[in-house]
Amino acid sequence: MRLGLVANNGVDYLDKTLIHSLVFPASPPEVQQQIVLIYEDATAAYRAAHADAEQMFEGIDDYLLAELGITLPPEPENTIANRIFTAQRRELAGWRFDPLFHSFKLWHAIENANTPHKKLGHCCHYVRTGFAAGGEMQLFDDDGVIQLRPTNIDADRELIFDRNIYLDRALLTERIADVVQTGEVLFNNTNSQELVGKTVYLDIDGQPFFCSNHITRIGVIERELNAEYLTAVLNAYQRLKVFFSLCTNWNNQSGVNVDLLRQLPIPIPDLVKQTAIAGHIREIRNEAKRLRQQAETELEIAKRRIEAMLLRETA
Repeated sequence: MRLGLVANNGVDYLDKTLIHSLVFPASPPEVQQQIVLIYEDATAAYRAAHADAEQMFEGIDDYLLAELGITLPPEPENTIANRIFTAQRRELAGWRFDPLFHSFKLWHAIENANTPHKKLGHCCHYVRTGFAAGGEMQLFDDDGVIQLRPTNIDADRELIFDRNIYLDRALLTERIADVVQTGEVLFNNTNSQELVGKTVYLDIDGQPFFCSNHITRIGVIERELNAEYLTAVLNAYQRLKVFFSLCTNWNNQSGVNVDLLRQLPIPIPDLVKQTAIAGHIREIRNEAKRLRQQAETELEIAKRRIEAMLLRETA
């Protein structure tokens, strides 16, 4: 039990009598004011840095679309006429026949842009879904292989490893085809409707991974498509609610299957242009992460400074 906490039906709580007995440093008013100013300045700088980083992340999609010459039309007025869609029968083969999908204007913007486009399946060696691993396949310690799941992809489309599921290492030889390869694009195919389509590029060498059935692995044809560029495009689609309009819903979950993903139109500039776009987006992401890390460090320094001041007052 932690100091000062009382257990009540398995829940820790702080007894009110302990609050009344807490002792605080009797710092002079001028020291208290200095502490307040230090903390306010540090937290203001922290919030500003995080806001700048968030703005940088949010600007990635605008940069990408501008580089591809894709101009999204303005949102139409919400009238009955604007809610009616028309489409040629030949355009519907293999796709969906519903207003939510066909009212989405990105497809027309891609067609009108100078950048050529192809179906994703024409630019990939494989589009392959991971496998389900129930409790009987999972380990209760970290001496295994991480099976990547949607919880391993954070809001910034980075891999995180604070909530991992581990599988037996014997599967590395039993399921060789299911071992994730460095350079693959990992697409979150099943989630809430708003989150379907979160995508991450796997650039971790020397560590094997598997993927759950909620993740689709995409292996690009490198002479056709830059994997990091594709990751940026799929994340832009996700934030523009492309997959919101595409996905099928069942049992409070939504998903995009492999067949539909293969038919997804992808703008394909030349490989030099793709690589340049991917490199610039990587620089933006790295700078945003650097700003956040610097903000965390500076706030921690301010807290330690305040702590030192309080300890001097109680010495």
